[in-house]
Amino acid sequence: MLTSLGVFLNREEIKRLKLKFNKRAVLGSVAILATIFLILQKLKSEKILAWYSVNSTANSPFLEPGDIVFTSRFSPIEKNDFVVYERNDPEYGFGTYIFRLKGVGGDTIQMKKGQLFVNGDNSDTNLNLKYSYLASNSEFQKIKKIDNNVEFFLVQEDTYIIQLDNHSKNSLDFSLVPREFEVDVSIQQNNDILGTSGSFDNFSPVIVPKGKVFVLGDNRHNANDSRNIGFINQETILSKVIWKL
Repeated sequence: MLTSLGVFLNREEIKRLKLKFNKRAVLGSVAILATIFLILQKLKSEKILAWYSVNSTANSPFLEPGDIVFTSRFSPIEKNDFVVYERNDPEYGFGTYIFRLKGVGGDTIQMKKGQLFVNGDNSDTNLNLKYSYLASNSEFQKIKKIDNNVEFFLVQEDTYIIQLDNHSKNSLDFSLVPREFEVDVSIQQNNDILGTSGSFDNFSPVIVPKGKVFVLGDNRHNANDSRNIGFINQETILSKVIWKL
């Protein structure tokens, strides 16, 4: 017959042991988290790894306000990657911006009906982009039944401007009229991309200058990207987005 040996403890002793164990576990977790935080801060200060909070809808639907993106300056950057760059904007001041890298020095870019072509190829083929459309009241009501959170603006008694991504639009059993934007003359005069007759959705072939890049937002009708501000200097790119929360 087997017997077992045990140590008998009263309830108070058991409570003290549990409390001591819990304190050690908490202190150990805090130490680990503090170490991770210090490592991340060091990586960020060296601009090896950084993280940013998204605060606009310029890259919706892929990046939404409140998303956290992590970036690395050592990851190789390719076209269609989201890049982080610095710019001193005349209206908003110095800041950090995130857009897709679409064209680099030597590329020929052209916009046709809201789609970007790079060196003759459609570079938007696999992207779920967002555009603005005009919708009547009846069309708007049908859309709301599908997506109650659809973004919209009432512009006339029976006309709405709505924003839909490609997936949502393609699910409709009726067609919508794209909204056409009038480009301010001052933008055309100071923009080598649009020229005097181009628009945000259509412009003639342009060659990206050496040392410059062309960036676009996924929310094509609500992004202050290269169509507005022109080419940006390649040297101002800080890093590439490698992960998002």
